[in-house]
Amino acid sequence: MLKNWPKANAKRDWRVPTRWSVVRRLVPLALIPILVLAVAVDSARAQSPSPAASATAVPPQQGIRLTTTSSVYVIGHDTGIPVSGTGFPTTCAGSDVQLSLYAIGVQPFSDVAVPVRPSRPELQQQASAHINDSGSFNATIPLPAQLAGDPAFLAPGIVAPCLDGAQDVGEPVQVAIFDTAENPNGSATIVIPTAALNASPNNGLGTYAQQVGSLTVSANGVECTTVSLTGGPAIDADGNARIHVGTADQPAACHEPNAKLTFVNANRQTLFEKYTLLPGVTQILQNFASEPPSTSGTPTPSPTSTTPTPTGPAPSTPVAPGPPNTGTGTA
Repeated sequence: MLKNWPKANAKRDWRVPTRWSVVRRLVPLALIPILVLAVAVDSARAQSPSPAASATAVPPQQGIRLTTTSSVYVIGHDTGIPVSGTGFPTTCAGSDVQLSLYAIGVQPFSDVAVPVRPSRPELQQQASAHINDSGSFNATIPLPAQLAGDPAFLAPGIVAPCLDGAQDVGEPVQVAIFDTAENPNGSATIVIPTAALNASPNNGLGTYAQQVGSLTVSANGVECTTVSLTGGPAIDADGNARIHVGTADQPAACHEPNAKLTFVNANRQTLFEKYTLLPGVTQILQNFASEPPSTSGTPTPSPTSTTPTPTGPAPSTPVAPGPPNTGTGTA
């Protein structure tokens, strides 16, 4: 099923181009909604962060940059998340850093985001790296062979003792799941968490599920399916919406590996997120932000996607700001 995936270490050119340091660069919630933070709060409150991930951690350091080879990694296919670190001061040469995955939580009574260790133990694996004389390192955070539950957005992060224990995190990556039981015959699933559906932008118009209404999924411009987000067969027993693409009753384009998936809400607005159809893979969607209007009077071109690889299949464009923090949900 994965035979069409190209050779390992092929790097996608659509990867997130800019660094996201959550403490320094949190987007004002009054201007651009951020669902990634909203659906992280319950996860942050449901666990006690480790000392390395406390809300009072030292702020990130200027100049340090963490990058990965992809923005999506697939449990059951990828064995780890390669992370490169650059920009460490010369005083850190010869020192070690500790790497792990973090959810993003919100500091109580504040809009400041902080890294919080993920609640699922199998995602709390750590790695260490040695900073060389040029102020950089390369390491891989291990991934489990299996993962119970649904996919998640997490950020690779470090704790640097040479910087008095300062933390820093990189761009969020999606941890998707290769699951042939849910995705037989090369189909794929997009799951929308109940926390995202039931969150509210506090504009008096109801939940996001009510405001989005439905999603129509197309593959390379061909409509595959339309599902209601407020009820019906797409809503599972836990309240998540599960959108199946590539089933037997859908057009041929919906069965094409690496087909570009687009999402249109009930108001005929195209979402910013663009995914790639990965056969057998369940991915997560929790950002309902619409793509910006074109300033030229023509449709905004969709970001390009390339065939995923064993080092991190990559189905999405950079994460756009989502709806605002409402204090519910998981990362």
